[in-house]
Amino acid sequence: MSKRKDVFWSENEYEKMKEMDIVGPIEFSQKRKSKQMIELMPPEEGGKIVEIGCGSGDLLRQGWIGLDIDRAPLAKIKNTCVQGDICHLPFVDEVFDRIIISYCLSDIENDTLAIREIYRILKRNGISLIEVPYNSGLYSVKDKIEGRFRRYDDGFIDLLTSVGFKILKKKLHGGG
Repeated sequence: MSKRKDVFWSENEYEKMKEMDIVGPIEFSQKRKSKQMIELMPPEEGGKIVEIGCGSGDLLRQGWIGLDIDRAPLAKIKNTCVQGDICHLPFVDEVFDRIIISYCLSDIENDTLAIREIYRILKRNGISLIEVPYNSGLYSVKDKIEGRFRRYDDGFIDLLTSVGFKILKKKLHGGG
């Protein structure tokens, strides 16, 4: 399988991110997988996309909106960015065609409220990519130190469908 530069980060890029204290090996791998998943859900012409929990903006593309609760990294991002809380999103109903949330829901105490908010701002035929740490049996002290409230199991699908989401695809990436 050949690697395309626009899909995979190189080891050189990883080293730069590591030096800037942005990402470690596990996070790097997760971001790379996220980038691959995003490639599979291109927006429709003129579609609005938001990445919630964008952090340093390494997944953001030109024209996307980034949202994060932490103001500091947002100042360094060239895209339109908004400081905001995932449990009280500062957007009108049904405004986004695509919503990307990569590994930040587990850091939210009231994830049910956050999921309701995500659903509220997603257009009727919109698509959301929601990535979470899987396998609740692996929840550990390390997770607590990193600010995670949980890891998920198959009950997460029930939570999403109870809010109104239709599951188009479920994909597991390892147990960590």
